[in-house]
Amino acid sequence: MSQPVRHTLATFATLVVVLALGLVAVAFGTSALDGSGSPEGVALAATTQPPAPTPKAEKPAAAASHVRLVIDYGDGVQKHFVALDHKPGMTVLDALHAARAHARGIQIEHSGSGATALVRRIDDQKNQGGAGEGRNWQFYVNDTYATAGAGATKLEPGDVVRWVFAPYSGGK
Repeated sequence: MSQPVRHTLATFATLVVVLALGLVAVAFGTSALDGSGSPEGVALAATTQPPAPTPKAEKPAAAASHVRLVIDYGDGVQKHFVALDHKPGMTVLDALHAARAHARGIQIEHSGSGATALVRRIDDQKNQGGAGEGRNWQFYVNDTYATAGAGATKLEPGDVVRWVFAPYSGGK
């Protein structure tokens, strides 16, 4: 093999090693954003892992003026909105509207308002029917199954709302 070819191969090998080390550094840096090893520090992330429970007592100080919204499509894909601005009197439905206004937001369809608000569709997943006949949108606040409608459930700063597209479970 000629000297120029050896030099070119050596340069290429060095470049590959440097790029690989850079990717490892980025991966560790991203996972260190929230200290859990997950991509929750990214404003919007698709993942196949369920969100880790966030006990109300352990909310980080930075979340004091935000709420977090997780959309779980029930097919291994989730969207995470980790810093939606909290407003006094904000409801779960308001959080969905805030996510819709995000540059890489969601599409929603709902009917009614207040206690009668019913979310019928998020993005391309539309409710399929009641009483265990299909998958429907249901939500949890701080890992507690909702006991009121999305337009009536008030949020506090630091709350985590998780919408799940699944057969009716009643929180079980």
